[in-house]
Amino acid sequence: MQSTQLKLFVGLEVTSRLKDHLENIKKAEELYLQPGSGFLEPLSIDGQQWLGKLVDNPFSAQDFDNVYKNVHSLIKRVVPNFRLQQDMIKVIALRGEGALDGPNHEAPQAF
Repeated sequence: MQSTQLKLFVGLEVTSRLKDHLENIKKAEELYLQPGSGFLEPLSIDGQQWLGKLVDNPFSAQDFDNVYKNVHSLIKRVVPNFRLQQDMIKVIALRGEGALDGPNHEAPQAF
């Protein structure tokens, strides 16, 4: 049996409305959107752009709560005028050898 490493991604899809807000962020906030920054990771999943955090699997419910709150607060910091609803943040399982390998997702891309 072949072992497949899983990563979990906690984030939200970059809709046209969110993209409009992201294109007008302050220069100082761009730090939070850089791949590998430890803040928000841009990611392409099945051709759709997402923004969030990659986390190791498994992780505890308490850790999930912390990651969810962190993603939520970072989005609000970067794009304070974006109307972020709680159900916009999703958890997606990514499969592959390593964090970003596999058929359903691609390396992070900056906005």
